[in-house]
Parts: sequence; C-alpha cells; structure tokens
Amino acid sequence: MYKTDIHKSQIGGIGDNWRIEGGSFMGEINATDFAGRDFYKIIFPPPSAAEGAEPDPVFEFNIPFLPYLVGREAQVQAVQRRVAQVREERRGFTVFLTGLPGSGRHALARRIQTQHRDTGWALATLRFPPPGMAPEARHRIFWQGPEMAARGKRLADLFPGVAEYVPHAPWLHLMAQLTAAAGLEPQPGQWLDEPRAFYDAARHTARRRPLLLTIEYLDHADPFWIDLLYRLIDEVRDYPVLLLITLTAPAPITRLTSDDHTEPTRLAETVTREVARSQVLHLDALTEAEICADIAPTTPQIGARLFALSDGDPLIVAALWETWRAQGAVYQDARGDWQIDTGALSRWLVFGELRDHAERLLQQAMADAPAAEDAPLPEFSLAQVQQMLNCAAVEAAADPARAFTAQVVAQVLNLDADAVMDYFDDHLLAGEWGVEAPADDLAAARQAILAEAGFTQLPHRTLCHYRFAHPYLYHVWAKYPELAATRRAWAGDLGDVLERAYHPYQHYIPQKLYDLFLDAGLEARAAPYRRQHTLPATAQQLVAQVDFLMAHTPDHDRFGTYRLFDRGFALCYALGKHPQHHALGLEVARELHRRAALPEIDDQYYQADARYYEAHFLYHAADYAGAYPLAREVLQMYETLYGPRHTKVARALNLLGGLLQAMGDLAGARPYLERALAIREAALGPEHPHTANSLNNLGGLLQAMGDLAGARPYHERALAIREAALGPEHPDTAQSLNNLGALCYAEGDLPEAARLMRRALEIRAARLGPEHPHTQSSRQSLAVIEARLREADAG
Repeated sequence: MYKTDIHKSQIGGIGDNWRIEGGSFMGEINATDFAGRDFYKIIFPPPSAAEGAEPDPVFEFNIPFLPYLVGREAQVQAVQRRVAQVREERRGFTVFLTGLPGSGRHALARRIQTQHRDTGWALATLRFPPPGMAPEARHRIFWQGPEMAARGKRLADLFPGVAEYVPHAPWLHLMAQLTAAAGLEPQPGQWLDEPRAFYDAARHTARRRPLLLTIEYLDHADPFWIDLLYRLIDEVRDYPVLLLITLTAPAPITRLTSDDHTEPTRLAETVTREVARSQVLHLDALTEAEICADIAPTTPQIGARLFALSDGDPLIVAALWETWRAQGAVYQDARGDWQIDTGALSRWLVFGELRDHAERLLQQAMADAPAAEDAPLPEFSLAQVQQMLNCAAVEAAADPARAFTAQVVAQVLNLDADAVMDYFDDHLLAGEWGVEAPADDLAAARQAILAEAGFTQLPHRTLCHYRFAHPYLYHVWAKYPELAATRRAWAGDLGDVLERAYHPYQHYIPQKLYDLFLDAGLEARAAPYRRQHTLPATAQQLVAQVDFLMAHTPDHDRFGTYRLFDRGFALCYALGKHPQHHALGLEVARELHRRAALPEIDDQYYQADARYYEAHFLYHAADYAGAYPLAREVLQMYETLYGPRHTKVARALNLLGGLLQAMGDLAGARPYLERALAIREAALGPEHPHTANSLNNLGGLLQAMGDLAGARPYHERALAIREAALGPEHPDTAQSLNNLGALCYAEGDLPEAARLMRRALEIRAARLGPEHPHTQSSRQSLAVIEARLREADAG
C-alpha cells in the first residue's frame, strides 16, 4: 500500500472527484461512480456553462472526438469566410471537413454552429451514429429533441413512402428541424412523398433566413444519403445555404488513391471538381507551430514536448495538455505564460516518456487486482500482456472507436480467449470491486488500461470488445515496441480471424477489414471491402435506390454511374437469394453491363461482374444455352483481370461447373468444381464458408454421378465448417443437412435421413419462412422419407 495525500477537487464539471498524489500513482478518479466510468470523459470533460457552449445531446457514441479545437484556427477562419460569403451573396456553398477520427471535425463544426446560433442563422444538424450501434438505439437517437417530439409523428404519417428509400428516422429528424426553422406546418399533399421533399424544406428555410446545414459522420450514413446530398447541392445553389459535411479521409482528397476512396470521399472529389462554390478542408496532423499557437503564450519546450509525444495527433495533444494542467505539471506565471513545473517532473508520470508511463501503469494494474475467490486468475507475464496490447492496438488502429475484439486477439496469439478476457476484466479494467473500497485504498483507485466497449451480437456468437481507456495509451501500444514485421503479420491474421468470426456479416466491419488487409499488403483481400458499406440496405431499399439512380443518372454522369454500380451489384447479390426475383436481377445486370461498356466508362472489372450476374440469373432460370457462353466469357475475363488463383475466378469456375452439371455433362463439370475448391482452400483457408460451398457442390456432383461413398466426406466436411463458422441455425447449415439427408436416403439409412432432413426443415421454416421454396423442398423430401419409414415398419 502506498502512502497518499487525498483531497476533493472539481475539474471540468465532473463532480465528486478525488485527486490522488504520491507514490507511483497520480490521477483523477471518481470515488462514488468509478466502475464503468468512461475515462475519456475524465480527460475531456464537457465544456462548462460558463464557456457559453451548449452541451451536446447525449449520443451513445463510442467514437472519440475532441470537445474543443486544438490548433485549427486557420480552418475556422476559412469556414467563417464562407459563412460571410453565403450571407452577403445569398447563394449556397458546400464545405467538406475531412480527416481521421479525433482530428477535430466535430469540434470545428460545433464551433461554427455555436458562433452562429444567435446571429439570425437557421441551424439544422444530422449526425449519423456508428454502424455498430443496435438498431433500436439508432432509432431512439433520431427521435430525441424538441422538433421530433413536436413534429416527428405527424411527418411520419405524411411521408410513409420515404421509408422505402432510406431509413426513416434520420430523414424525419432532419425534416423536423428544417420545417421548424422555416415555421412550416406540413399538410397532406403539400410535397411529394419522396426523399427529395427535404430539398423543398431547405429552400423554404433559406428564404426565411440563411441556413447552416451540418451533416456529420457521412461515412456512417446509408449510401442513399450520398445521392440525396449530391443533388441537394444543386437544389440550393441559389439560396443562402452553407452545407457543412464531415467525413473520414486518411489524406487530402487530391492525394487519395482509388483504393483509399470511399463513397463519401468520391462525393467530395466530384463536387469540388464540378461545383465552383465548394471546398474541402482536410484536418491533418498538427504541426509544432499550431500546437504552440493554440496554448500561447507558452515556452517553446512545452509545444515541442507535446508534438514529440503526440506526433501531431490532436486527441493525444488534448489528452496530455488537459492532464498536465489538471495535475499541475504546467502553470501560468505572473505574465500569463505557461511554464513547466520542474518540481513535479520527478513524480509526475504522464510527463515522462509515454512508453515508460504506460508500462508502469500496466505493472501497477497487474499487481493491484484482487485474488479470485472461486478460481485462480490466469497468469500472464508483463511481456505477454504487452504483446496482447500491441496486437490489440493493431486491430484498434483500424477502428474509429479504438476498439478491439478480445476473442480475435486471443486467437491470433494462440491464447485461450476466456483466459484473456478474464485477465482483462480482473487486471486492466477499473473493476466493480473498486466502488465500495475505502477512499484511501490506492489499489481500489487504480487507473484502468482498458475500458469495456460492449458486445456484438451475431446470430451464431457474441464477440466481446474492449478499447483503450485513454487515447494516449492506445498511442503507446500502437507504436511500441517497434515490431514492424510482426505487426504486419498480425494485421493479416487479424483480418483472417475477423472475417471468419463475422461471416456472413462482414458488412458490419468492412472498413476495419479493408484497413487490416491493406496494412498487411494483401491488396486482393482488401479490395472486396473497399466499396462495401457498413449499413447494408434491404432488397426493397436497394430496388428503390437503383430505380432512383437509373431514372436520374444520364450515361455521361460518371459519378452517378459508379453510384449505380455500387447499389446495382449489391441488389444483384441480394436478388440472387430470392428465386422469384431473378428476372429483375437479370434486367439490372444487363443494364449494369451496358453502362460499364460505355466508352466514357469502359470499366472491365464491372463488365466482368455484370456478365457474371447475367449468367448467374440465366442459369437459375434454366436458360443454360444462354448462360454457358457468358460464364466462359466471365472466366476468361476474371483470369485476365485477377490472375488464375483469385477467388473471383473460383466463383466463375463454380458457375461453369454447375451449368455443365445441369446440362448433363457430369464428367465435364468435375474439373471446374475441383479447381474452384483448390483456389478457395488456398486463398481463404480450409475452414472458410466459401470453401464449404465448393465442398457442397463437389459432394452434390459426386452424388449425381452415383459415387455415394465419395460424396459423403465432402458433405460432412461442408456441414462441419458451416456449423462452426455460421452457426447451427444458419440457412447454409440447413442446406448441408438437407444434402446429407438426401445422401443417407440414397444409401438406405432412412432413420438418419429423417433426422437430418427434419432438422433442415426446422431451420429453413424458422429462418426462411414456411413458404420459401427451400422450406417446401425439405418438407416434401421429409414426407417421402417418412413414408418409406412407415412402409418399412409395416413390412
């Protein structure tokens, strides 16, 4: 136990805090609500009322953001000039604020809003929450606020059709703000029941007074918002509207490669190229001069030290500066200049090297955890825990919330996941056990290394997430030790394990998978996630979006055409799962091919994908003569574009094998299906669900050829992979059960066939519905098997 001096203090509006000084620990804790405390809020308390800033609404975000600006005065002045320009010229202007999470985009937008709240401007803000948030929580966020309380229900009744195009709640949230600002009471029939109705609301508002319309975190929005905003810019160009849009970009738009671009950055690039009254402001790493200017007047040593420790990351600059001020490591002299308190250096840990500080905190956390009563805690050495945190930081680097998945880190490091999570809970979190501990018990007041970030509930498993409790702690383990080769290997391994853990729900984390595979140098593995969005639309929404894009996108509109590709291929994939809609899928695929082959587009990659879906839908329509030449063309194109061992080549081989089998050429189909399996095993691994698909196809072919003994291991292996990777209740698992049941029936094992088919029927009825063709097929097969069983019993 360390001797400490404890006294009560108030910092940043956080009540009932205790300041602990002495020994090897120094920090701020909350003695009455320590467990589960978001330490980020301790480092970054909300602005007090005395500062004149209104607090943000309570959003359940896990994304770290700066509550105030650090070193961004030039960007603030740039936006202010556009505000004045819009007000004086009475014409619209669009400003994109880009940067990485924590760069200050939110704080800059909030500064502008606060400065113009009482200057005659109408304000409307739409902030999209992160994709990992539960749908109920997302819905609840958008229904907060007085405007929605007063108008939301009435607007929902007036615009029911909008729900077919975009998620209803954010659109209603924005519409409620605009109509309130314009003093409008929308009436039935006043505007068309379409998403673009909010254009009229924005114009009505701007006629009354200048409008500052802020759209934050566009990266998290449904993709259809990109189309709405693209046209909104044109709709309000002759009205006093400043459109302020924040989005994530790793570098200035002009320096992004095609692999770096996302749909939001493409929007910014296109608008700034085509629209004169538009601008992109990129919030990059801070310079030493910007840091010094922000905390002026100060001694040069402070700015230099902050820059050296943070690498210009505004989050770390702010975290360190706030902690330094709170703990007295810096003070203002009689002239008001910030100076270093040299007397505090010997006992003030944060001011030392971050690596040393983090390691000492970790040693303390490992030593202070209480002994478990029911079972001994797992034992890990300091070096092992450092390695865990290093690996965790590699995954966290690809996550805006700096969160990592405990089970995934454990698997990459070949550790027991339960032991790792137990260790994190008992050693590296604040721990509920500290709440009732005496206030002078330093062990109970230990500083958390990690904080809980919550759980992801997938149909087949639950994934536990943690994040680093302070931004500067992530910064440490993201860089130390210098293990460049190991970290590169970890990135690829993390991507592999995450892909399997989430399959088939990788759309929850496409950006993380893209970043990890790219960091590992696996560009081919990263490519499929480049354009995939984190919020997948339903098939109904995709149909509406594709219809909208086809109706409003001329052939010469390159940006709109690529938006059509993004939505159109997503629709083709969705319709491929619904046989009753294959005719619509074929129509869409042919239009996508026509557009991809236009001289001004001439995109070979999209031409190949469109041809694939054409052949796919023709195959399922039993038009084998039409599908076969297209499938051969697709295989040749994929081999030319991607090389002979790419997974897209495997899917073309799989399609050709299925076509030949359907046409009766069983021997001709076999080499195609065997080659597809070999590619998937090599590229994706022997336990990947796509590998299971190839195993399933080969098993079905061998069964059709009469080789029942040869078919069985393929079906059994496919079932085992699907149960492990997708879960026991997944429709693909039901397919393997169905096929294995059919095999048992052919072998004469009627009881086992009935058991397997009955389980397949239960899954399909629950997941696909009682009238789905696959459900009906299993029901009919089970009826035949049970009839044979009754005959056998009677005989």
